[in-house]
Amino acid sequence: MQESRQEEGRDFEIFPAMAVDEQEQDDPGPRHSKITAELIVNLEDPVLVYSKSSQSSHQVLYLSHLDRQAPLFMYSLYFYRSGGDSGVFDRLRDAMERNLVPHFPAAGRIRYGESGEPELHCGDQGVVLVEASTDARIDDFGDMRDANQEFEKFVYKIPPSSDTALIVAQVTRCGCGGFVIGFGSRHELFDGLSALHFLSDWAALARGGVEEIEPPCQDRQRLRPKIKAEEPDRAIDLGELYRERFQGIPLLRPGSASAAESIEEYLGARHKCRVKALSISDEMIQRLKARAMDRDEGSALSSCTTFEVLAAHAWLARIKALEIGDGERALLEFTVNTRPKIDLPHRFMGNAFIMAYSNAAAGNLLSAPFHAVVGAIQSAKASVTEDYIWGSIDALRAAHSVKGSSGLLPSFRQTTIVSDWTRFSFDQLDFGWGAAAFATPVAMLLPDVLFLLRDGMDKRRICLKLGLMPHTMEKFEKNFYDLGSS
Repeated sequence: MQESRQEEGRDFEIFPAMAVDEQEQDDPGPRHSKITAELIVNLEDPVLVYSKSSQSSHQVLYLSHLDRQAPLFMYSLYFYRSGGDSGVFDRLRDAMERNLVPHFPAAGRIRYGESGEPELHCGDQGVVLVEASTDARIDDFGDMRDANQEFEKFVYKIPPSSDTALIVAQVTRCGCGGFVIGFGSRHELFDGLSALHFLSDWAALARGGVEEIEPPCQDRQRLRPKIKAEEPDRAIDLGELYRERFQGIPLLRPGSASAAESIEEYLGARHKCRVKALSISDEMIQRLKARAMDRDEGSALSSCTTFEVLAAHAWLARIKALEIGDGERALLEFTVNTRPKIDLPHRFMGNAFIMAYSNAAAGNLLSAPFHAVVGAIQSAKASVTEDYIWGSIDALRAAHSVKGSSGLLPSFRQTTIVSDWTRFSFDQLDFGWGAAAFATPVAMLLPDVLFLLRDGMDKRRICLKLGLMPHTMEKFEKNFYDLGSS
């Protein structure tokens, strides 16, 4: 039985959808979507897909404290201009069955053990696959870099429960002969790099010519805290750790009345935010790098990365757009891969990224030379040592030992979070019909997060995707493209 994605009960996202409110957009810009009518996606009944192995692994895996930080689904989309014939779903389903042999935890479930802690129970309970179709053509979507609320219909969302599958994939055949894969995975299962390994292996098996794939590392015990639970006096207090890093940033404890009120207010306003993608040329990047290393401005930097200059420039642009006062603190957060720092295998499956921070008075940042802001980001990256990593894991253990607590929430307004996807080759995933025409995260829970993405429409460029209220977005865009303002 087919059903239309128009049913409201089908959307089980933890937070409301953070998409563009078309009525709030007084200037959609030159890259506005071509879709003028509601996108209709017809769904077949979802099916559970199991491992191809007749000897599935039945075991319980440890979930690290890094795994437990974000217990929700993360979704991404992959558009292909060909291959959307009637056999694409069966081909992907067969490849998924084979992929679940080495990636057996993906077919498991998250349960709570006798200790009250979440565990990954692996018993080949299955992953969810959904076949779908639409008469729409991929070219109807126009420039896919900009947010499009209709894209939500390409991901299948299931209600969270003790028996919720950890992987869901919707395969939608399009009227042009192409297809779209909407992929969702629980964040406890994968970080971005682990998800890329899983998807790359699935794609390789779907292409054919590959009988087996390199076994991934499923040993999450490697990230157990160094401090034992019976030695709480030695554990780092997460509150103290956060107050040191988040100096001057208002902090809220999850579960408190003030936090609930703040989050409700934030989400209530943000559902009308404008999500936009800004295209960044290589010329702009080189100009920012040259400015960061300009000896005439007193720079002592010998080198800087694309991420460092774009994160610094975007941080400053956002501070000005939000009119954060000179005396207020401004916080930048970004993820650092711990795998090479603590000798985790490259194909380690699980969450192995940790947050790095830079914190300063907004006025000092805006008046400082650009190289000083880039240097602060380099210092933040350098601070993520092995001791820093294990100290943060120990602190998370202490926080998770308090029921209902997972730490403290910093002020959304004064916190800029940058997520770098440029090193993740999601756009190169080839299931047998060539690389994706476009790949993007979807259902941004906190639209203020700034995503640096490969520009799927122009491989020579990088795309910065973020969400702000319409009037603030105009200011941000002006500041961002004004290279003389940073």
